[in-house]
Amino acid sequence: MGHLGSHSVDEVEDGWLWFASHSISVSNILDISVKSPELDTPSGSNNARTPLYPIRSVQYIGRRIEILPRYETTHMNTQIERPAIFSSGASIHTLSKARALPGGSPDRKRSVVGILGGMGPAATADFYLKLVQATPASSDQEHLQVLIWSDPTIPDRTDALLTHGADPTPALIAGAQLLQQSGAAMLAVPCNTAHAFLAAVQAAVDIPIVHMIEETANHVQLLTPHVHRVGLLSTTGTQKAGLYQAWLDKKGIEVLSPDAESQEHLVMASIRDIKAGKSGTAVRPQFITAARKLIDVGAQAIIAGCTEVPVGLAAGDIEVPLIDPARILAESLVQRVLASG
Repeated sequence: MGHLGSHSVDEVEDGWLWFASHSISVSNILDISVKSPELDTPSGSNNARTPLYPIRSVQYIGRRIEILPRYETTHMNTQIERPAIFSSGASIHTLSKARALPGGSPDRKRSVVGILGGMGPAATADFYLKLVQATPASSDQEHLQVLIWSDPTIPDRTDALLTHGADPTPALIAGAQLLQQSGAAMLAVPCNTAHAFLAAVQAAVDIPIVHMIEETANHVQLLTPHVHRVGLLSTTGTQKAGLYQAWLDKKGIEVLSPDAESQEHLVMASIRDIKAGKSGTAVRPQFITAARKLIDVGAQAIIAGCTEVPVGLAAGDIEVPLIDPARILAESLVQRVLASG
């Protein structure tokens, strides 16, 4: 059985270790030892004991602990007491979770949210803040358990859609699978354009991806007074892929897009500036101008259809409702987690 410092494993269930202490750090993981029942000294021996494999090094990545023995052993195929087993390369792979305890310890029954982000990093940080703000919590311990995989190396989604650039699907699938393997029960992708590739990603994992554009379309349908036309500020990739049009057309809502010049010089230029590190304040005038042009041709609300847009455009900047899909997604995640118990 594994030991975490002076804390023994409290429970073994379905291959998981549940520790009585949920404080897991590299320093105390180094005290882990694993015993092999098949190497026990025979009963009746004066020095009967359970030998422990000393630990050479440990890597703690999310919920996975990789333990490397300090020395080589001839017992590579020996079955170690569940849930730790030797695998090729003389390493032991152990998964750990925190056991629910009184006093605000993590709740093992609460669903963990996985955020597949990095598209771009500023938008991912903004989304997590919105998730925190959407959570009805009065203490740290009442907030959601969240895993964030921020991978800015995912190929550009707009380039993939418009210029046959590198396909982001393999990187998206890899990130989604990593989050699932790390314990996420549901996934969120705070990037509108990435939703053009999510069908393949969803097929590659066994947990639901909460669809930001679908959630936004449902939200727009319920607005009072009823909205018949919305203006869309988004990447050119999202515009060309018709992501919002596909969902809103079903609900009888027309989507108005910027003219070509405004799309390139006001919207895309501002999105690129934020991705390059400029502040939202620096691009606010461009976003306001693009939004007001859409309002002038009949938009009754503006959808901030790229997660960089709300970084530079606030609700008070325009005279019609500003719909933030990232905030809607955050609220939907909170509702789902709380409903899951």
